[in-house]
Amino acid sequence: MSQSNESSGNNQLSALRSPVVVIALVILFSILVLVLFAMLGWDRGVLRGMSEIEFARGLITYLFSVATIGVAVVLIVYALTTHAPDDKNFQHGKEILSLLLGVFGTIVGFYFGREGVIPKEGPLAIAPLKTNTSAVTSGQVLHVFTVINGGKAPLHYGISFGNAKAELTDAPTLGGWIDKDVTVPSGQTAGQIDLRVRVEDDDHHSAEQITSITLQGAGYKK
Repeated sequence: MSQSNESSGNNQLSALRSPVVVIALVILFSILVLVLFAMLGWDRGVLRGMSEIEFARGLITYLFSVATIGVAVVLIVYALTTHAPDDKNFQHGKEILSLLLGVFGTIVGFYFGREGVIPKEGPLAIAPLKTNTSAVTSGQVLHVFTVINGGKAPLHYGISFGNAKAELTDAPTLGGWIDKDVTVPSGQTAGQIDLRVRVEDDDHHSAEQITSITLQGAGYKK
């Protein structure tokens, strides 16, 4: 009875040492670690990046590349170091490699073929500003109209007067249009002042367009 239990324990231990079980456990452990990192806030963007098509497509292509090349290398080393006349394991390995090569070829062909079709974002730029008037007073509502070209969405812009730094809190409408009413702040020096529109895209590229307007009124600093 004791020998039977010992034999059963040895069989279970051998089963756990099987390459199939080891690979499955490594994959499961990797998934759990990635989920744990995301829950603790340690994730550096892998899980968040999977929602982006470009990142996910590149990651899948990379994983298939590593898996396919790895299987090919293992088969080459096995063929060079084994002298068995009829090895069924090698034949099974070739069948698996053939399947991987088919999927890998499709992915690589689609990935690099699509790269030439996808239009690249142009440089970020803002068209010249249009306003409903060129002379304003303190507290007056000024209508600003322009359009943003290029850049990687999402875009954010801000409008400021003088040397004040614009806060990028607004988003343009569909097509990059800016059509907004802004209030002229007080405290500006009378005369020519700058009206600034600044925009920034998702890659942190920025652009700015400036036009001059006349500030009028006796209540301003001379």
